[in-house]
Amino acid sequence: MFENLKTRILIILFFLVVSIYFLIPTINLYSQYEQLTPKEKQTLENQSINLGLDLKGGLRIVLELDDAIFLKRLSKPELRKSSKIELETFINDCMEYAKNNNVDVIKSITQNSSNIKLNKFYSNLSTSSNNDEIIQLIKEHRSATMNGILDIMRKRISDHDQYGLGEPTIQKVGKNRLIVELAGITDLEKAKAYIQRTADFEITLVKEDAFITFVENIENFFANEKISFSEFIIKNNILSKNDLIDLLNVKDNVNQENIIIKNQNESIISSGTFGLENINNKLLPEQTIDGYLYQINIISLLGESFPWINNAYYSLLLDFFQNEEIKDRLPKSSKIVWAGDIQLFGANEYRKVLLVSSKPVITAGMILNPKAKVAELGAENAGQWVVNLDMNKKGRALWSRFTERNIYKRAAIILDNQVFFDPTIQSKIPNGKTQITGFDNMQEAKEIASVLKAGELPAPINAIQTNFIGPSLGEESIKSGSKAMMLGMLLIFIFMIAYYKGSGLIANIALMINLLFVLAILVTLDAILTLPGIAGLLLTVGMTVDANVIIFERIKEELNSGFNVSQALNAGYNKAFLTILDANVTTLITAFVLSFIGSGPIKGFATTLSVGIICSMFTAIFITKTIFLLFINSKNKLSI
Repeated sequence: MFENLKTRILIILFFLVVSIYFLIPTINLYSQYEQLTPKEKQTLENQSINLGLDLKGGLRIVLELDDAIFLKRLSKPELRKSSKIELETFINDCMEYAKNNNVDVIKSITQNSSNIKLNKFYSNLSTSSNNDEIIQLIKEHRSATMNGILDIMRKRISDHDQYGLGEPTIQKVGKNRLIVELAGITDLEKAKAYIQRTADFEITLVKEDAFITFVENIENFFANEKISFSEFIIKNNILSKNDLIDLLNVKDNVNQENIIIKNQNESIISSGTFGLENINNKLLPEQTIDGYLYQINIISLLGESFPWINNAYYSLLLDFFQNEEIKDRLPKSSKIVWAGDIQLFGANEYRKVLLVSSKPVITAGMILNPKAKVAELGAENAGQWVVNLDMNKKGRALWSRFTERNIYKRAAIILDNQVFFDPTIQSKIPNGKTQITGFDNMQEAKEIASVLKAGELPAPINAIQTNFIGPSLGEESIKSGSKAMMLGMLLIFIFMIAYYKGSGLIANIALMINLLFVLAILVTLDAILTLPGIAGLLLTVGMTVDANVIIFERIKEELNSGFNVSQALNAGYNKAFLTILDANVTTLITAFVLSFIGSGPIKGFATTLSVGIICSMFTAIFITKTIFLLFINSKNKLSI
């Protein structure tokens, strides 16, 4: 069949047309780049060759599992307070040992657990009292956690197209690290935040009355300890004396009269005239925690029983509420959370603080089909971006019972310990359909929907190394790589024509067709072209020419032996075929191995080389012979 000249020509034309079809978006993108609108650029980029990090610019970030938090979460949940403190000390010692001796934390646990029975903390993993067995289980759990993070990260990034990521590179390195490469990134900080987001999602009950109890518990603690708020802040290194004075000096419109916070016209907390003390001739609020908080501009809106705190003091109070002595005063099964939304009242920004149940009714594992969309006309949030979500069977049942029992109470929707919405439950919700509101823009809503869809990370990850490659560096790489490619091809063209005359011209035509095929296949495979990939293209050029050189030398031998042109062509191609096949298959095996086990630049090189080798065999053996057959017969002379 393939000996028929018309069939051969039709096959070549088919592949040429298909290749050009797939390369048209790439040609249009780079030939008309300056004239295109951002939307047109995005459309063409999605259909063009994907450029790697070194060509397009972007972000390379090394992520590391937070081993300390992982080890805490892995311990049994019902530890007594004294055991929790002992475990925390042990973990800190292990982390310090690992850092100082540059060893893995698992080895550090082995070294530091000689006098400790690990089943005291990890009996949930095994009832065995053998430390080695428990350490092995910890190791296995960490490996499973890293695989889970890798899977979630791939889903999260591939599902989220707001950064125009194309095909990101995500790989596991070592025992507790990931490398993520995102080409085309321009907003570095947002990309980092998105990647590191743990997506801890929960819906839980807001404890409005318990907040009053919490404030009273803190006041009683201060009274019993005979310590003022400012003294407590300084004593516990939450802020130094000078930093606290500086912070209070930036406040505006401080009201130093009696303040009464009202909710629905009823007094719920009142502060008497708070005391003041003179420290370095600076006035600091004293005696009552609520007096201090109100002095730094806590306000309460009508119908709101939770305070809105001046955002200038957010960091101070965040650390204050995280203090162990303050956390001990929390009502049972409760925790403090903050609203992510900041409101502007007058000249100042305010943020709401809430006390909620630490036992959520709904968690991320119960969420189904989160979708970001604009709220429809007629809805309370019409025109605003929201995230609609459904729940699995277990979630629906729990949500139905929860909403039925807590009508007219508030439910806090929390993501990564930040409150997005705290609506009042108006009625029983039996179908599990819920909506998250309070987003600033489309990007934030889509980001939340994406991380919820991918799932929450089983443990936090930290960015330990970040490299940002600017687009200008990528452009320079493209220019230098293109120059090297053009120069190399020009020298080959000159050599082939000078040495093999007309046959060399045919080899050059086949070489151009080969590059066309390679680039088209890279587009269809959605592969990434990197700077090493361009080196792979150059190597492909050399291998294509090498195959033609072998064939041409064989043809010369046959002509010198007395065969006519037609016989010499057939004999030359037949005898050279096995030699070319052996050489290319051995190289192809190496390229496949590099492609499967390599990463980043190595994978880019191997992928381009693999495609190039396959295409070079086709062009050198099939296309060049077809061109010869088209113009040569047994009576012609062969220019070789």
